[in-house]
Amino acid sequence: PTGAPTATPTDAPTGASPMPTSDPRPPGCRDVEHFGGYVNKQYSNMTCSMLQNWGQVKRDYYCGREATYLNETKNVFRFCPETCSHDCAPTPLPTVSPSAPRTESPTVAPTDSPTEKPTTSPSATPTGAPTATPTDAPTGASPTAPRTESPTAAPTDSPTEKPTTSPSVAPTGGPTTTPTDAPTAAPTDNPTTSPTAAPTGAPTATPTDTLTDAPTAAPTDSPTDMPTTSPTAVPTGAPTATPTDAPTGASPMPTSDPRPPGCRDVEHFGGYVNKQYSNMTCSMLQNWGQVKRDYYCGREAKYWDETKNVFHFCPETCGHDCAPTPSPTMSPSAPRTKSPTAAPTD
Repeated sequence: PTGAPTATPTDAPTGASPMPTSDPRPPGCRDVEHFGGYVNKQYSNMTCSMLQNWGQVKRDYYCGREATYLNETKNVFRFCPETCSHDCAPTPLPTVSPSAPRTESPTVAPTDSPTEKPTTSPSATPTGAPTATPTDAPTGASPTAPRTESPTAAPTDSPTEKPTTSPSVAPTGGPTTTPTDAPTAAPTDNPTTSPTAAPTGAPTATPTDTLTDAPTAAPTDSPTDMPTTSPTAVPTGAPTATPTDAPTGASPMPTSDPRPPGCRDVEHFGGYVNKQYSNMTCSMLQNWGQVKRDYYCGREAKYWDETKNVFHFCPETCGHDCAPTPSPTMSPSAPRTKSPTAAPTD
């Protein structure tokens, strides 16, 4: 040899390459060759080559989605780690002790915004009572105009807080001479037992008008609808002559109810009088006072498409005599008296 060997080789070693001949990645870190996983309805057979043809944003999104392949469900990057650039090498375990000692001051500055729920009371008490006057004169520009000595506006048109005791204007017209409401058609339910006012004067002892020589109207051709239950006047005297023959046949007294069937209360009567009494019955009238009953007995009611006075439907309750009265005679049965037969009533 020409000399001692040098400390370092002069040329690179020859022979085989120092790089390993096989892929250093474990088998689980390669794309699954025949992978075709179900992600959703749109991508029911996703492959790794399909991901390679997509853009970075879409590929990263679907690499993080779950897929099912051969009854195994996991993230797509587990099936296509090469395409999704997923590192399959396990991370080293953490050390038992911290790598650095704990800091004494916070590593981050406090936030600039307040808390979402501030406290309801102050965090510290004030240092002292407020001053009565400001400590410094106000700063800024001076007033734009001097103070005026008179009011800037006229007084308001509104009235004072204490109005006057008399009206401000005269009434537009006098009171009305007629009542504003019509009187009620029906009397009160509980009329007064005594008159509301004394009579204006004593009754006259003689009639106010002289008697007429002839009747004021001709007699009616038919009897009235409501005959009276008793004679209208007492007889003037005894019969003028005895009967020519004795009465024959049965006793004149009736053996049964002399009233005709139409003179009895209608059993199922329920008539419409007005809105208040839309189903008036005879028993309803019986429970009322005399004044109210007499008033409604004279009102008209509708029952079974027939309209007539209530006393026609309830003759017994209303005290109505249905027997027809005899036709009046053409001439009076007694001469007219020249003076009243009785004194006027009180």
